[in-house]
Amino acid sequence: MRTLFGVLICSALCLGWVVASAGAGERPPEGLDVYVLGQHAYVAAGKDGLFVVDIRSQADLGRIATVPTPGEAKGAFAAGSFAYVAAGAAGLHILDIRNPASPLIVGSVDTPGDARDVYVFSDYALVADGIVRDAATGVWCALIHFPWI
Repeated sequence: MRTLFGVLICSALCLGWVVASAGAGERPPEGLDVYVLGQHAYVAAGKDGLFVVDIRSQADLGRIATVPTPGEAKGAFAAGSFAYVAAGAAGLHILDIRNPASPLIVGSVDTPGDARDVYVFSDYALVADGIVRDAATGVWCALIHFPWI
């Protein structure tokens, strides 16, 4: 009986160790930038793309969508019906966020360097891009226009 009890204890401990270490090799998501619009936060999450987080309850933040983006999402901005993602060597991506639970990439703009952050005003996107045409400012500017709006 004592041997059976010892085997059960050892089995339980080993099973607990296996379960606890199952996710040990996984990389946790990273948040590199965040922008809040209304009840949602748009998080540039590096290699994981863009996260959309419901922020109505600060005690229970919940990710409602993940959008894999080409490149590495380094910067995020949102305005109106669109979110903008600075995606490293993959440039700038534009997403339709009219349904925040199901955002869609609707356009992309190649940038000359490594898109690191983005800010949008009027019809222009300013991208902190690493390598830029105007080295004095460190910013690359793109005209963005949506003919379907």
